[in-house]
Amino acid sequence: MTRSLTTRMLNEAIETPLNVLTDKLVAMCKPIIESGASIVITGEGEQMDSLCQMIKDKANTAIRKYQPETIGVRNPASTALYGAFVAYHDKVFMNDLSVSCIDLLKYDESIDDKQLDQEGETITTKIKNLFKQYIERGEN
Repeated sequence: MTRSLTTRMLNEAIETPLNVLTDKLVAMCKPIIESGASIVITGEGEQMDSLCQMIKDKANTAIRKYQPETIGVRNPASTALYGAFVAYHDKVFMNDLSVSCIDLLKYDESIDDKQLDQEGETITTKIKNLFKQYIERGEN
């Protein structure tokens, strides 16, 4: 037996929960919105034009969509992880903490460009050799 889901069926299934969610969002942000602030939507939400329009209509304020230009964060799936690192960094900085979520010695060893790999080359040497081979073959 084959079943199918139409766009209309999907829209009807999510309409009520989405309305509840956006109503709660607008209610939580009401004091901020009333102060004249606009709403900035990031991550996967900024890629959903209908969601942005729905929030704009309910909040009766400007909506801006933002996608960071930082490498590794352009994919919305990575924004939550990146945000967690930024929040952690800010917390450590603001509270003058000297804790780390990684083993700093192992990290330093892993990025030390002077550390040799199994073939006895540094990463910098490997990259230079790749460019050299590319140029020698005349593939420019």
